[in-house]
Amino acid sequence: MEQPRSLKGRFPFSFGVPSYIIPADIAANVRWLRGLVDEIELILFESEQFSNMPSPADISLFRDLAAETGLRYNVHLPLDVDIASADPGVRARSMDTVQRIVALTSPLDPTCFVLHVLQSGAPTESWRAAVRESLSRGPAPRSRFAVETLAWDLREIDDILRSLGLSVCIDIGHLLLRGDDVPSVFELFSGRVAMIHLHGVHEGRDHVALDRLAAPARAMISRTVREARYTRGLSLEVFSREDFVASLADLELMFGMEGE
Repeated sequence: MEQPRSLKGRFPFSFGVPSYIIPADIAANVRWLRGLVDEIELILFESEQFSNMPSPADISLFRDLAAETGLRYNVHLPLDVDIASADPGVRARSMDTVQRIVALTSPLDPTCFVLHVLQSGAPTESWRAAVRESLSRGPAPRSRFAVETLAWDLREIDDILRSLGLSVCIDIGHLLLRGDDVPSVFELFSGRVAMIHLHGVHEGRDHVALDRLAAPARAMISRTVREARYTRGLSLEVFSREDFVASLADLELMFGMEGE
């Protein structure tokens, strides 16, 4: 399979992609991507139906490849971890999963751990209390944990994030889908953004190539990220080689440093 050209060190931030770009397991994706990007988003799943937790041998491989190439990793915690559940047992098991994954991946020194906080319906005080209780149990330092913007408004728990010292993952595609004002979200969470997820949005679908995103939206995103002087991680969150390759030219137009 022909390799796309490398974009390592091409941007003012640490450029990454998920560990599912080619149709293979995480280890094969890491091998294929290691010379192309600054960082890989390790997307982990663990359920009764499917688990892709790396083995200790996998972790050793990932660490060796990082030492050879300067590659870094961030970890996307399982989507079905429900730290806001009304059931205390579900919350406890979810946080146990978080603790185990942090311990498993600690040899990789991840740049951050991205976490979904699930919400169904309007936020309630009991839901907020559950969120606070779970997040307060996270391993130190809590600033390594970046709570992702989803279909609901992350402003609803901003006071909790601030008081516990957690970071934020701004998923720009999710913001566009819910019609949010992207620059105002960046302004609110200024200085606390540990990760950006970027992907195209087209006709109600997200996680598509950037060339499917309207030109005015691309210009707005470029301007917002540049004005924020953002230097931490940005993950192009697409899930195929085709969408990865189709996004590269737009990424360089939006954020490339050549000539600056």
